[in-house]
Amino acid sequence: MSRHPRRVIALVLAAGALLAALVLVGDVREVRDRLGGFHWWAFGVALALALANYFLRFLRWQLYLRDRKIVVPRGTSALVFVAGFSMAVTPGKLGELVKSYLLRQIAGIPVARSAAIVIAERVSDLLALLLLAAVGVGAYGIATEVAIATAVLLALAFVFLLWRRLGYA
Repeated sequence: MSRHPRRVIALVLAAGALLAALVLVGDVREVRDRLGGFHWWAFGVALALALANYFLRFLRWQLYLRDRKIVVPRGTSALVFVAGFSMAVTPGKLGELVKSYLLRQIAGIPVARSAAIVIAERVSDLLALLLLAAVGVGAYGIATEVAIATAVLLALAFVFLLWRRLGYA
C-alpha cells in the first residue's frame, strides 16, 4: 500500500463524496434509462481494441529498446511504458520523454540514448495516423488525389527511413 495511507483514504472519501453529489444533483432515472439502452457489447469490443492497441504499442516499445541495445526487465519496461501515459496529453506527447528519465533513474541508461525511442514512437504514430487518414479519405472517395499523394509520401518516407537504417544514406 501507499506510504501515505491517510492521503489515500482521504482521496477515496473525496471521490466517493463527489460521486454521491453527482448522483444527488443529476437525474438518476434518466441516466439509468440511458444506460439500459446502451449496447454493452460495443463497449466490450472497444475495450478489447484499446487493450490490443496498447499491447501492440508496448511490443513496439520493446522492439525499439532492443534495437538500441537497452536491456531492462520486461516488467520494469512495462511500468516505464505505462508511466508515459501520464504525459500523453502534452503537446506532441513530448512529455513522454519522462520514460527516458525513468530509464535513467531505474537502470542508469543515459537520457540521450533512450530519448530517440520516444521520438521514433511519435514519428511512427504520425505515419500510422496519416496512413489511416489516407485510407479513410480514399475509401469514401473524398479528395482521392490527396489520399494518393499522402500514401505516396508515406511510402517515400518509409523507404527513406529504411534506406538510412540499412546504411545506404
